[in-house]
Amino acid sequence: MADSAASKGTGDGLVAVYDQLGHLLRLMLWLFLALAVSALMSPAFLNAVSSGYAGDSAYTLSPIGQAGLLLLSCLLIIFIAALKAWLGRKLFSRLRLTNSAVLSVLGDLALTVVLCWLALSLAPQVYYTYYLFLFDGLPIQIVARFLSAADFMALVLLDGAPSLSSHLQGLFVRALLLMTLAVHIRAALNKHAANK
Repeated sequence: MADSAASKGTGDGLVAVYDQLGHLLRLMLWLFLALAVSALMSPAFLNAVSSGYAGDSAYTLSPIGQAGLLLLSCLLIIFIAALKAWLGRKLFSRLRLTNSAVLSVLGDLALTVVLCWLALSLAPQVYYTYYLFLFDGLPIQIVARFLSAADFMALVLLDGAPSLSSHLQGLFVRALLLMTLAVHIRAALNKHAANK
């Protein structure tokens, strides 16, 4: 009996792990779908991609360096999206704002903007640290700085210098905002369907 109880506990633990893994995979799918939609709806990005990003530092890296940069970017995107989803659930379950759809959406959008602003302010340091491993002789320094509201809006609107980095940062913010709206629309539709 003790063995069956222990195996049942292990089985329940595995189910919980699979549930969390499934949630993370759905989050990744939604995020990359939102990134694709944001990219396709951004003429500035599509024009820059079609003409190329001449002189962009990403193109000066070796293929292995570029692959590492892509992997680092994907990991950061997934981490920030997962952190946003977790913070959103914790915040709104604690504040009980989920009963008011408008407050919930506005609060979640505000959370998304603040988290993206912080992430984009600190991201240069993460990438500079990666470049320290790739290039000899780079000085160890702090390159992160908090973005002004104007700089943040220029990134989101893709109005800044047409670099691959700035365009991807803007697309990421747009995608996370789009994903946030999609989650709330889906929740509202599910609630509406349940009330019928």
